[in-house]
Amino acid sequence: MGLFALFNHLFNFVLPAIWLASLLLLTHRVLARRRDVTLRWQREWLWLFGCGVLILLLGMLLLQRDGGMLTYVALALGMGGMQQWLLRHFRRREAPVAETEDLPVAPWHQGDTTRH
Repeated sequence: MGLFALFNHLFNFVLPAIWLASLLLLTHRVLARRRDVTLRWQREWLWLFGCGVLILLLGMLLLQRDGGMLTYVALALGMGGMQQWLLRHFRRREAPVAETEDLPVAPWHQGDTTRH
């Protein structure tokens, strides 16, 4: 096998992970609010791609062949789970909302009742 054929086989092996990582990232960036996630798109794509390649390698080792439907189902579920984990883990934290009892009250308003 030549060098070009080797790269062609490796590229075609990881192509489902490339495609699904790009699709998940694109749909998230288009459909979701961008301010919710603090993770840059390049790093998010690398997390998804790495997860996908790992799942493809495990599928090939367990099933003894490439391209099994069970591997592709695991790829979709695993990468979807990774996307969900990334969205929860790298979400921007909002400042906690203060309770009404915790708000400071001026001394001259402490005995007042609300008037309508």
